[in-house]
Amino acid sequence: MVRFAVCVLILSTIFGIASSALAGSLIPPAGYVCIDTPIEIPAYGWFGGFDFLPNGNFVISDGYSLREITRQGTTVRTLYVFPDPDPSTPNVVESVFGSFVKYDATSDKIYFGESSLGTIRSIAATGGSAELLATLAFNYDLDLQNGVPYVVAGNKIYRLSGGIADHIATVTGPSGPLVFDGNGNLIYGTGDYDWSTPNDQGIYRWSATQVASAGGGIILGLNDAEVLASGVNGPGGFALNGLGELLYTDSVGWPASVRIMRNGTIETFAETYVPGQFPWTTTLRYNSATGDIAAAVSWAVYENGQWLTTSVISTLTPVPEPSSLFALCSLIGLAASSKLIRHRSK
Repeated sequence: MVRFAVCVLILSTIFGIASSALAGSLIPPAGYVCIDTPIEIPAYGWFGGFDFLPNGNFVISDGYSLREITRQGTTVRTLYVFPDPDPSTPNVVESVFGSFVKYDATSDKIYFGESSLGTIRSIAATGGSAELLATLAFNYDLDLQNGVPYVVAGNKIYRLSGGIADHIATVTGPSGPLVFDGNGNLIYGTGDYDWSTPNDQGIYRWSATQVASAGGGIILGLNDAEVLASGVNGPGGFALNGLGELLYTDSVGWPASVRIMRNGTIETFAETYVPGQFPWTTTLRYNSATGDIAAAVSWAVYENGQWLTTSVISTLTPVPEPSSLFALCSLIGLAASSKLIRHRSK
C-alpha cells in the first residue's frame, strides 16, 4: 500500500509539472513539455540573444546589459553594461542592438555581440572584465570550433584569432545563422530576402577541410558549399540536437516555428502559439546536459501610439516515457518495501 501511494505521488507530481508547463509559446511535440521564461527588457531595449549556463539559468542581452536570469526570469546578476552608443547625447540613455549571446563550456566564457557599434566581446562566466575581440559592422551570429570563434557580419564570415578578423567566406544577402556540426563542418543559412526567392536561398555546408584552408586571402563562396536545403528563406537561429540533427527557427512562414532537418527532409518540430498575436522566433539553443531546446519568441502589441514588444524564452523539455516512469516507480517502491522489511526485522 505504501509502495502504491509513493508511486501515485511521484507520478502525480511529474505529470502535474508537465501539465503546468504546457502554457509555453511553442506547441510542444510528443515527448516534450514547454514553459516560458518572461524577459524583462528596459524601455527601448532590445532582446539580443540568450544561451544556457551550466547552473540551468540563462544569460541574456537586453540592449543595455548582459545579465544572468533564472528560469522564472528573475535577474541574478549583471555581467556587463554596454557603453552608450551615442556619447554626443549624454542626457539620453540609449540601448544597443544585441546580436548574439554564446556560452562556451570549454573556456567557461560568454561571447556576445551588438550591431550598433559592431563590437564582439567575451567575458568569463564568473564575471570580470570583458575583452574586445573585434569590431565588425552588422555582426549577427557566432559559433566556436576548437575554441576559435567564427562570426558572420553582413555578407561575410570571419575567423577571430589573435586579435585578427580573418575573412574566410562571402555569402549572399544579409547575415544569417551559422553553426559547426560534430565533424567540424560549417553550416550556414542565408538571411531573409524580404520575401523574394533568389536562386541561392537555402542552407549550406562547407567541409572542415575547406574551413581549415580558408583565410589569408582564400575566401569560400556558396558555390563551394554543399547544398543541404534549397528554398529556405531567412532561418533565424541554428542548433544541433543530441543526434546531430539541425534545428532552426523560421519566421518567414506562418505560423512561426522551429523546424528540424531529418535525413535531408525538413519537418516542423514546434509551432508558435500566442492567442491573438503573431509571434516570431529568433535565437535557438540546445542544452546537451538536459536535452532542452529553447527559442526566443516575441510578439508586438500596438498601444498608445507605439509598438510594445514582449519576449520570452520558450523551452521545450523532454519528459520520460511512461514506461520509464513506472519503472522508476517500481524501483522506488522496491526500495520502500525493503526499508519496511528491514524495519520490521529489527
